[in-house]
Amino acid sequence: MNGLSVIPANAGIQFSNSVTINTVHRKELTEKLNQLFEHFRSELATVRTSRANAALIEDIKVEAYEGTPPLMIRELATINTPEPNLLVVSPWDLSLIPKIETALRKSPSLGFNPIVFDNLIRVPMPMLTEERRIELSKFVRVKLEEVRETARVIRQDAMRALDEMEENGILSEDDRFRGREEVEVEIKEINARLAKFSEEKEAEILRI
Repeated sequence: MNGLSVIPANAGIQFSNSVTINTVHRKELTEKLNQLFEHFRSELATVRTSRANAALIEDIKVEAYEGTPPLMIRELATINTPEPNLLVVSPWDLSLIPKIETALRKSPSLGFNPIVFDNLIRVPMPMLTEERRIELSKFVRVKLEEVRETARVIRQDAMRALDEMEENGILSEDDRFRGREEVEVEIKEINARLAKFSEEKEAEILRI
C-alpha cells in the first residue's frame, strides 16, 4: 500500500566488540534506535490523511528533462500548505508545470486532482472515506509491528555484543549486567516513542 518499503528485520545492526559499554557501545545503540525511529516517522509521513502535508508529494518523481533521470518534486519546486487541506506547489522552472501536474495526477494511491492556477499547482486533499480511514489505520499498526520487530533484533544484537565482550575479557560480569540493563531501558524508551507516534498518526487518520 502506498509503495512504502518494509523495514528489514536484519537492518544491518552491528556493534564493535572493542568498545566500552559506557561510551561507544551505548552511543551505537542509541544511534541505531534513533535511525529506526526516523525511518518509521518518514514512512508514516507519506500515509495520506485529510490534512495537507508536504511529505505526501515531495518525493513523487517527475520526468522533468529529456535525457536526465527523473527528479523529485522537492528538487523542482517549493511546497507550501496555506490551508489545512491544501498543498500549493510553486515550480522554479515554470515550463515544468505540466509535467509536475501529470506526475501528481498519476499517483492513484494518493487520489490527487491537481489544479493549475497562476503559475502554481494547487493540490486539494480529498476527503477519506470511512473504509479508507480504517484501512490506513490498520496499515499503521502493521508498520508499527514491523519496526518493533527490528527493535527486537537490535536488542538481540546488543545483548550478544555484551556477552562476547565479557567472554573476551573486555567487560566484567558486573559491567555486562549493567550493560544489559541499559539496553533494556533504551529498548523500552524506543518502543514507547514508536507507540506514541503510531497512536498520533492513527488519531490523525481517523479524525474527520
